[in-house]
Amino acid sequence: MTRTGFYGERLGLALAEFAPGSGQQVGLPNIPPNWGPTSWLVMGSGGMSSTLEDMERYYDAIAMGKLLTGTWARWQQVASLSLGGSDRGFFILHATNMKGTSLLILTNREGQPESTEAMTRAARRLVLGSS
Repeated sequence: MTRTGFYGERLGLALAEFAPGSGQQVGLPNIPPNWGPTSWLVMGSGGMSSTLEDMERYYDAIAMGKLLTGTWARWQQVASLSLGGSDRGFFILHATNMKGTSLLILTNREGQPESTEAMTRAARRLVLGSS
């Protein structure tokens, strides 16, 4: 994961390589320095920037048992659909059947339920085979 960083890091990337925010930071790159004042809470529970490719590597490594072991691995290595997002302007959807089919979507739009409900249902049907 060479294009993933912690609060304040730009990893030598041009600002144009970061997705623009749409929540509270419309038009600005959606990276921690544009999120305003921070605390250790932000740094410890998020405050990261990444790319779709790096996030895919992360999820693949978990699925292949390369990052977690024991109970933690078993807890993560099940068919699932996960959603996340922020009022800072991002949304993530990850679905996997743990049989080789997965879907990862990252957007620079806030993941409000009304705007993502149909996409979430479609992802569940596509990957998990249920409605």
